[in-house]
Amino acid sequence: MNYVISDIHGCYEEYISALKQIRFSSSDTMYVLGDVIDRGEGGLKVLNHMMMHDNIIPLVGNHEYMAMLLLKKLCTEITEESVETTLTEDDLVSLDYWCNDGGNVTLRQFQKLDCYEQELLMEYFEEFRVAEEIKVNGHTYVLMHAGVSQDAVNKSIDQLRIEEVVFESTNVTYQNKTIVCGHTPTNSSQIEFKANLIRIDCGCIFGGQLGILCLDTLETFYIPYLKNAHS
Repeated sequence: MNYVISDIHGCYEEYISALKQIRFSSSDTMYVLGDVIDRGEGGLKVLNHMMMHDNIIPLVGNHEYMAMLLLKKLCTEITEESVETTLTEDDLVSLDYWCNDGGNVTLRQFQKLDCYEQELLMEYFEEFRVAEEIKVNGHTYVLMHAGVSQDAVNKSIDQLRIEEVVFESTNVTYQNKTIVCGHTPTNSSQIEFKANLIRIDCGCIFGGQLGILCLDTLETFYIPYLKNAHS
């Protein structure tokens, strides 16, 4: 079976519960549509689990994109001194924005890793895909984090740039293909189906649910936010 999930945002216990609920096995494939990290405390634990499974395919979200740009410059050693000497003024603005958007959790945990663990994580970030096109039961699905921008809708999937699919939720769609994306929590806290567009971010970290969609059956699964796991 082919599954999609997005916007885990460090909700490790919910993520593990989701895999158990669908009885995820080596014969299945899970596509994670970005924003694994930040806000919740379990982001690096989720990444470590994903790294150990070749059948879990990571796609980049805006939070990974920000982390990739900044942590690469800091992965030798994160100190007050290195921040001031390694980062440009624009980088410092981006760092402040990222930290205020939940990245402070990831930055703090990254700082505690040894150099080898930091390098492994940065190498794994390089494996994150921008978008993925798959065919299931004769229908084509285009997987990405936020949706495709109007300016990029005519590009082939392998031509898309990260900036064109991770920052802005749009209602732009392809003909004869269905976009599956996250990024913006649905109002219902459930997966929403529209014409050629499926939104699967159910706002777990904000007290909603972690939504999982099986592309083979279009069956939906939900794990509610586990308040006790975050206290």
